[in-house]
Amino acid sequence: MDISITSSDIVVRLAASLLAGSLLGLNRGHHGRPAGLRTTALVCLSAAASMVLANILLDTTGKPTDSFVNFDVMRLPLGILTGVGFIGAGAILHKRDLVLGVTTAATLWFATVMGFFFGSGEFSGGVLLLGLGIFILWGMDWLESHLPSRHDATLVLRLSPQEADHTNIISSLREEGFRAILVGLKFSESCEERHYKVCWHTTPNETKTPRLVSTLAGNPGIQSVVWKAAGRE
Repeated sequence: MDISITSSDIVVRLAASLLAGSLLGLNRGHHGRPAGLRTTALVCLSAAASMVLANILLDTTGKPTDSFVNFDVMRLPLGILTGVGFIGAGAILHKRDLVLGVTTAATLWFATVMGFFFGSGEFSGGVLLLGLGIFILWGMDWLESHLPSRHDATLVLRLSPQEADHTNIISSLREEGFRAILVGLKFSESCEERHYKVCWHTTPNETKTPRLVSTLAGNPGIQSVVWKAAGRE
């Protein structure tokens, strides 16, 4: 990083960081995330501005010989990086089996590091990070949608007491490619309520849920079927 910096250098660095952050933010906005285009662009621009300021301060006069103050200009961008961690934590939603915002939080942290590169004038590194970020957010999103992955759901069945058969239910789920674990059981005079944790592997474009629910609902011994899929980003 050059110690001397001109006004044109500042403009170019901030403009490059704004453009790069906006390109990453387009992906988050496309997916409907709260931290989208504007948030990502502001985070990247702030990181670049902190590096520009640190660059300017490097060229200032150091501390007097009789001073005990330790003046480290690099603490400014490092503080920005720590602060973005709190913003990312606020973007994560975790409620029971629902977890959203992890990728958005990682994108904000990534945009901060990328902003440091542009703010310090390391454009080659910044452009490389931008290309990798676009590939991960857009290219790997397409790849992930075509690769089998684990899915989780909660299944609640209300069965007639005389028809309740735990073994047959587990067997029917396994035949459909599901793995089920009984996690809760409630009894009443009119029905027996069973809670299952269900997992299976499939691509996001393929779902077995409708067929499973219709198969179980057609069983004469089952009064009702409730299916709650776990949220994913």
